[in-house]
Amino acid sequence: MLVDIVLGVVALVVLPRVLHRDSGPPQWLLDPRRERRALRWGLLVIACSAFSGGAFLPALIAVSSLSARRRPTWIAAAVLALMGVLVVGLLLESQAYPRGDLLLVAFAGVGLATVLVVTGLYQGNRRALLHSLRREAATARAGQQARAEQARTAERTRIAREMHDTVSHRLALVALHAGGLEYRDDLTPEQVRVTMGTIRRAVQEASEELANTLTVLRSDGADALPAPTMVDIQRVLEEVVEAGAQIETDLSMPVQEPPATLTSHLHRVVQECLTNALKHAPGQPISVRVDGAVDDGIHVVISNPLPDRDVAARGSRVGLVGLNERVALAGGRFRAEAQGRSFVVRAWLPWQS
Repeated sequence: MLVDIVLGVVALVVLPRVLHRDSGPPQWLLDPRRERRALRWGLLVIACSAFSGGAFLPALIAVSSLSARRRPTWIAAAVLALMGVLVVGLLLESQAYPRGDLLLVAFAGVGLATVLVVTGLYQGNRRALLHSLRREAATARAGQQARAEQARTAERTRIAREMHDTVSHRLALVALHAGGLEYRDDLTPEQVRVTMGTIRRAVQEASEELANTLTVLRSDGADALPAPTMVDIQRVLEEVVEAGAQIETDLSMPVQEPPATLTSHLHRVVQECLTNALKHAPGQPISVRVDGAVDDGIHVVISNPLPDRDVAARGSRVGLVGLNERVALAGGRFRAEAQGRSFVVRAWLPWQS
């Protein structure tokens, strides 16, 4: 009785060293040394069950856990050890039971070992599948982060390209008027003051526009495009309507033309949001509302109903990441989210952009 109790306690104490254990999220790593020792501890638990009925249940758990490692040599060793335990038990009880009962016990042992191995293999395969899914999810997250970073970089480059034409125009004015002061000696003091004021304003405007780029580096200056205006924004809306989309517009802008940098950002926000709406919610009506004032900045709200079913479209939300980066660089606010059955984009841009 004492040996039975002691071996049962030993089996229960050793069993946790046999069971699977990883580091948990986010790495889910295994301890190589603990894994190498699992077989030895498992065989010890099975051996204890040969002389202790209290160790039999831990032995069954150990066989299943070793089988979950999906190593043929480990499975064979665990099954042979269990069969050895059953043989020892049959030999010790051969005088107490008829021969037919012993054969029934032997067949039951074989069936039990088969069930334990199959259960262990199922657990091992499921564990491997989960590990594969976690690895794929981590790869997908890394890929999404890389695409988001590329979108931010592309957006910064786009901003720098759009600044090129405006800043070049200001500097050209400075050079023109400075050249006049350098070569003309027939100007009156009043004309000199006017020219110097023009130069001062041009330099100040160019400095402000350069500051708005926040030291964005430009990768290619060969394809700089003129800064868009409110007319270009209206043209974008008309092109989408001509393409067959239903758009409800409400443009309430002041009489004063916004600064070139502001219209550049506004043009990009409207264009990208319309593109997303056409891509992810084809056939749905689009609402575009833009209002602003010199003291209050520009408010943009673009919404569209969500489709009844998901539309597969590559690059989902990458454009929104770029817009968020652009608006943040301009000192504004940006938010895009699903609200009820609609997808709504809200942006605010300061007039000084």
